[in-house]
Amino acid sequence: MFCSPLILILMLASVVVGQDDGESPARRDVSFSVPADDGLELQVKLSLPGAGEGPFPAVFFLHGAGPRTFDNPFRYRDEKGEIQRQNYLDFHAEQLTRRGIAFCRINKRGCHVRDDGGMRVDREVFLEVTPSRLLRDYGAVFEAVRQREELDPERIVLWGESEGTWMAPRLAREHAGAVAGIIMCGYAADNVGDTVSWQFTHGSWRGIRMLVEAADDGELTEAEYTAAVEENPQLKQQLPFTIMDSDGDRILTEADLVALRQPLVGAIEEAVGSGNDDLLLQVFGVHVLDSTYLAEWWDGEANVEVLLALDCPLRIFHGELDVNCRVEGVSEAVVGFEDADKTNLKVEIYPRTDHGLNWSRETARAGGPPGFRDAFAAVVELVGSPR
Repeated sequence: MFCSPLILILMLASVVVGQDDGESPARRDVSFSVPADDGLELQVKLSLPGAGEGPFPAVFFLHGAGPRTFDNPFRYRDEKGEIQRQNYLDFHAEQLTRRGIAFCRINKRGCHVRDDGGMRVDREVFLEVTPSRLLRDYGAVFEAVRQREELDPERIVLWGESEGTWMAPRLAREHAGAVAGIIMCGYAADNVGDTVSWQFTHGSWRGIRMLVEAADDGELTEAEYTAAVEENPQLKQQLPFTIMDSDGDRILTEADLVALRQPLVGAIEEAVGSGNDDLLLQVFGVHVLDSTYLAEWWDGEANVEVLLALDCPLRIFHGELDVNCRVEGVSEAVVGFEDADKTNLKVEIYPRTDHGLNWSRETARAGGPPGFRDAFAAVVELVGSPR
């Protein structure tokens, strides 16, 4: 099913990046391509520790939803107000290679790194990326990477974020015995339909709590909102109080948001069923998630059902105020494992923490927020000493 023998791998480039101590390189980035089962060349980047000869343990990364390259660039304004670009996944590469661990990631099909470091998306090709198609692409690259002489095939950990927390357990199920463990950040417990419904209703309230701590008691009064706007004027645009207060009682609650957003949830579900991609593009914007992608796993199995079939070590790192994926789903997974008398799942939940575990450029400079530091420590624990 996954046709990618080593002799078909096309080496494209090898670049030394950064300096760790002024003498040895912090890491070496190697780019190559691997053919998918339909012949499309999938672009891959592998970051190797600058010191040592290997074979190295490795982390195989599975992206969040939407178009992604192996750099996952983002833009920001610097202190002078000028727009700069940075690669999100350079953070993972730097942190892991410093620990003697290689880091592998791919371009999703249809996604390309531009000459200026940004991302170009071939929409027609990207819309072929259904969940099952993406899983086969990951499988082809995973099998090829396991054959590389720089890596120890017995010590490869899967690291999934958001959508990747759905993909990683299914990849492990397809490649039984080939995975040393799974790291899941921003754990997606539910199928696509339930996830989308929750995001646009209850998840919105988690976002308000993240913005305004006064909402932690279950309601946000107009007076509390006004005080918050005085401290953060941008909040007035981020959180239009009068629009979201659906019952007009000057107290914003989770029920208000559910009532306000429920018609949109119904419209999304109808669009998925009828193939109305124009409406979905308006709703999801740059994520470019079409009806074919959404429909395939709309009513799929819950993630815990796959996790329970796995015997490798499983680690979940999740934010209490995640607006994309229910923190309750983490607790439900724990109960499921306890009921099944399985002990290979460990979880960490972080208070006042978002879907990205509060990652930012600022926290990255200090080695990452607590969730990421714990996840890197877990990888070190999982790969252990050479076997």
